[in-house]
Amino acid sequence: MLDNGKQYVYKAEVKKKIMNKLMLEKLQEYVGHTISVLVEGGEVFTGKLKLFDDDILVFEDIIDSRGNKGIELMVTANNVLWMILED
Repeated sequence: MLDNGKQYVYKAEVKKKIMNKLMLEKLQEYVGHTISVLVEGGEVFTGKLKLFDDDILVFEDIIDSRGNKGIELMVTANNVLWMILED
């Protein structure tokens, strides 16, 4: 039998795998669409989702909430707090 600490870690790992599967399915639908994301630190970025894998999201034609523009943004999926499909 697992002690409380190990049981909690196990449950967190199972939950993470389930959420990652759903996230990966939705991200596949979002490729090529304009997405807004809030990243840790409180900054919002909007751009087209170019590609992704299990850990990294890459956006192109980026604009942040202050109006700064960029060509490309790469962010780890763990740092994304929420995501909105804009188109």
